[in-house]
Amino acid sequence: MKKLLLFGALLFLLNGSKAQSNFIHQDSIFTRTANCSAGIAVCIDSFVYDSINNLRFFLDGRQFSGTFTPCTVDTIHNYGYTDIFRGLERGPWRLDSWTVSGRTFTGTFASLDVLVDSMRRWDPLGDWRLEPISKTIFGFAKNGRQYSCQNITGLGRGGRSEICYNIGVEFKGLRFSVPAGVRQFVVEKTRTGDRDTVTLISACIASDTIRKTIAIGSSQNYCFDVSQLLGRPGALVNFCNSPTTHAVFDAPSSGCIRYVGTTVGTDTACLRVCDQYRICD
Repeated sequence: MKKLLLFGALLFLLNGSKAQSNFIHQDSIFTRTANCSAGIAVCIDSFVYDSINNLRFFLDGRQFSGTFTPCTVDTIHNYGYTDIFRGLERGPWRLDSWTVSGRTFTGTFASLDVLVDSMRRWDPLGDWRLEPISKTIFGFAKNGRQYSCQNITGLGRGGRSEICYNIGVEFKGLRFSVPAGVRQFVVEKTRTGDRDTVTLISACIASDTIRKTIAIGSSQNYCFDVSQLLGRPGALVNFCNSPTTHAVFDAPSSGCIRYVGTTVGTDTACLRVCDQYRICD
């Protein structure tokens, strides 16, 4: 006699399609989960979390009232430039030294815009930007790059200043949960009225554990319930690493498997069937 242990796999597919405007970056998102009772967590990484008050959201034509949490963390290097103008009110200025991961840069600048342009040219991975409201020059650290303080000399009235950086984080995405199914999620910018739509295609398929006992030399068939798949089921795949030694398995039709007992013992088959959308059971 043999015992057969079968279980399925779970896959969610969220497929993005652009419409009207194109400010949402993702075209498709794949998410795996084992909890079908909860909603499907989605992270759209096209918005700074702090901008949520300037956006409106709609799910299947109705205003979305779900909860948002931040996602997609970026490390920020921030230079406060107020000290450049303390005693150095009149330009131009000279950047005496700025070291980026062992490389030192120097140059003159007549305005902060020119300084930031130079920083972007010397360190394009930093993505440096001028933020007048907070009086900072900020950028996103990449691949563990290291930044020094900036030593600056005023060429108008003279004097020297040093500005140093702070390290912080910025959340560049919004995470929320939606029910399973085919749904339309719309994001609207309240200031401009621009909209972008993402189509969310998901299937909630719980894994099954099935135990079967068969006599040596006899065979049985088991067919998956593939009604939860969104498309046409393909061939079954056994993705267990260990080979079977007490039974022979084959797949006579889509979504079904036949197993024949050969010797006494227990075998395990890890079976998965997927449709053309890569939704799997």
